[in-house]
Amino acid sequence: YFLVSVDAFGRQSEPIGIRFIGSKTKLIKTPLPHQLVSLEVLPINPAVPVGFKEQFRAIGVFEDGSIEDLTRRVTWSSSHPTVASISNRPTHKGIARAWTPGKSKIQASLHGISASTTLTVTSARLVAIEVLPRNPTLSIGVQEQFTAIGLFSDGSTHNITKSVTWFSSDPSIASISNASGSQGLATCWVQGSTTITATFGAIAGSTSLTVQTLMIKSLNPNFGPLAGGNTIDIVGIAFTGATHENFGSTPATHFTVVNDTLITAMVPPGALSTVQVSVN
Repeated sequence: YFLVSVDAFGRQSEPIGIRFIGSKTKLIKTPLPHQLVSLEVLPINPAVPVGFKEQFRAIGVFEDGSIEDLTRRVTWSSSHPTVASISNRPTHKGIARAWTPGKSKIQASLHGISASTTLTVTSARLVAIEVLPRNPTLSIGVQEQFTAIGLFSDGSTHNITKSVTWFSSDPSIASISNASGSQGLATCWVQGSTTITATFGAIAGSTSLTVQTLMIKSLNPNFGPLAGGNTIDIVGIAFTGATHENFGSTPATHFTVVNDTLITAMVPPGALSTVQVSVN
């Protein structure tokens, strides 16, 4: 419970919380939770072809100016469920499914506050699927999120990652998920190559995935001042997913994984010596 006094001018005092402990009552100063002021539904007025899905998000704005993703807390509804339905299942919150051409208002509601956007369902047909990234090389133990981009008969493109079915030609090398919330997420297990494929009906797209042991091939330059601070290029293979880069036992001042084959790193200060550079 909270007590708030109001003076003759209508000004409120700071809220005071009342806590009951057995037969005793204790007054404590407790700030009231911030009030939700408004909601916004994203994306705004999307168009989705029949048979495909769209992930909607509800963004809440609070009285203190803070912003929070409330997608999993709001209640979702569709004005025309036969055109497009939307899920309130905990693992599928905010995912709409397009059924027939037309328009439907997608609404999110929480604590008496609502917001909506219009979903247009089109009759465009899927003609091709592109799987991204193209032909990556990754190291053992790394996970990679693949994306399926659909090209449709009206010339539009859509992210259909959640609508396709994913396959790996050799799951012992790298497996890929079809579980809700992780569709298209691949996990690399052992060295080798596999083909990652996304399918929807008779339409398919694929890319190759090579899994290798991480390896450094060269450093450029391979020297630097004792004070450190210089930047070097580390060239090798299977760098995607690297989380540590050391000069001997000393971590790099900072480093950036540019792509599968290149890391840029700032050298830390050190003594006059030769050190081993390691990435993992």
